[in-house]
Amino acid sequence: MPKTCPMCSKPLLDKDVSVSCNSCRTSFHASCVDYTPSDIEFMKDNSGTFTCAKCLTRSKLRSYSTASNTSEQFPSTVSSQDEPMSVRHFSQLMTKMSAMADSLASITVHQRDLSADIAEIKTTQSKLVDEISGCRALLEEHSTTLTEHRVKIDQHNDTLQLLETQHNALSTEMTSLGSEINSIKK
Repeated sequence: MPKTCPMCSKPLLDKDVSVSCNSCRTSFHASCVDYTPSDIEFMKDNSGTFTCAKCLTRSKLRSYSTASNTSEQFPSTVSSQDEPMSVRHFSQLMTKMSAMADSLASITVHQRDLSADIAEIKTTQSKLVDEISGCRALLEEHSTTLTEHRVKIDQHNDTLQLLETQHNALSTEMTSLGSEINSIKK
């Protein structure tokens, strides 16, 4: 039967990222004790250990009770049980904060670059809108000119047909007159 995480009461499966307490050997889901996979890697790389809250509290109580027996209010040094939890955790937080600051700086630079790109795109867009407006005006002008030319062509075609009709009539009349002249000559 699989172990169960005491924080969420769900089973600890092989695929789950988990961490075990160095003192009581109880296993927890890493997410249930606010550990990320990178925290686990950091712990492994730096030979760190995890102490659960229950064991840490028990250790501190023992440490404080020993201190009160020797007339000290607080321990003068950090115990080895406290060190992995507090110093390591502080170091992890500082590393994360540094990485976050670097990421934020990178994002800020990227945002400035994007803002500059957007400004350039807006300028280009404005120029293109002006060019398109100019093209539309030119297109309307050419459309008007084409319409005028079409009307003139139609008028010239009508005139040409009229002239052709007159030419045919005159040709017929000339042929008729030629025949009459020939008949008069004889």
